[in-house]
Amino acid sequence: MKIIPNSRILRAGFILLSALFIFSCSTLKWESTATDDRQMLSDISFLASNKLKGRTFGSPGEVKAGDYIAGRFQQLGLQPKGENGTWFQAFAVKNPNPHTVEFSKTVTPQDCMEEM
Repeated sequence: MKIIPNSRILRAGFILLSALFIFSCSTLKWESTATDDRQMLSDISFLASNKLKGRTFGSPGEVKAGDYIAGRFQQLGLQPKGENGTWFQAFAVKNPNPHTVEFSKTVTPQDCMEEM
């Protein structure tokens, strides 16, 4: 006695749909170009370089890294969504130690400017 009528048809349909899904996903791969690879290596090399001197909160290296990333976003055609049409959003940090960082709960852009 079969519990589900036409279970072979349902099983075959499920297998067919699963196979179509798997094969369709594998054909949608994005292939990077040599130019993309070189640019990515250039971006990582700059951001990890000693030129930025650690990139701790508020340091000149952090500012350079942020400006570099904002410039790359602009080159890629992305739209800024930060404060006042910029790429950046202000936030306050109670403890700037990167291993135990604590963020303030309520911050206004004026608060961040006063601390500088």
